[in-house]
Amino acid sequence: GGEAVMYKVKLIGASFALNQIRKMVGLALSVLHGSVPEGVMDIAISSPFRVHVPLAPGEALLLANASFWDAKREEIRVDLLDTQVQANVENFKKETLYPHIAEILNTPRVCP
Repeated sequence: GGEAVMYKVKLIGASFALNQIRKMVGLALSVLHGSVPEGVMDIAISSPFRVHVPLAPGEALLLANASFWDAKREEIRVDLLDTQVQANVENFKKETLYPHIAEILNTPRVCP
């Protein structure tokens, strides 16, 4: 098999509903791959109607970073790691985590 294709997605928001991110990513990927018309995204975002969308597989999603709103200071607070720790985290993702995710995605699934 070939290499797994991975996309980097940056989401900004204040609290998310259960599976909301998986649904947003699933719909975006479905539009990207042509299995859902692009107009469905506009309908899902702006209409009062419930639109059922595919879920992106949870095992392939990675929360790589998070920041938090500091209400007292009225600013976004990001707890940054020092440079060496950040470098170690990036190395771990490239050497261990991303290959593991690719292996999971490339392993055929057997439904019970």
